Amino acid sequence: MIQWVGELRSPFLDFLMLAITYFGNWRILLAMVFLIDIFLFLKKEWASIFALTVSVIGGEAIISALKHLAGRTRPDIIPHLTGADGFSFPSGHAFMAVSFFAAASYLLIQKFKSKAERVIILTVGAFFILAVGFSRVYLGVHWPTDVLGGYILASVWIALVMVAYRRLRQLGF
Repeated sequence: MIQWVGELRSPFLDFLMLAITYFGNWRILLAMVFLIDIFLFLKKEWASIFALTVSVIGGEAIISALKHLAGRTRPDIIPHLTGADGFSFPSGHAFMAVSFFAAASYLLIQKFKSKAERVIILTVGAFFILAVGFSRVYLGVHWPTDVLGGYILASVWIALVMVAYRRLRQLGF
């Protein structure tokens, strides 16, 4: 699969994938969380601040530990188009994309009643999650199973965070 993805490479797609991959970078996502948290703070939405912040900060801590436990090397099938440090499994970018976009989508759909609006929110969130994962394979820095592992592990993490969020909401936060 990595070789097949490598055959798709073009200057335009290289540029696009390099841009998309930043939507899974924990530093970029943490900056986005900080800006969103300011807005949520002004609206006194404490449970939402908790959910979004913990999903990203906790996610980064989890992914760091999991990468060291697995110790999987990065693929060398096609040239890497971006720098990538550390171990390969699970994909930190894929994990962090789920941590941020799934949490943000879940929190946003709580604010909208229209089915169409909810579908749009979920579609945009899913697009970014899938695009970040694909970009990591395209850029040559992850095995497809690294991305899949990141998605699965982050889904479990986000489910736990959202259970805590719902409990905080029930308690009035």
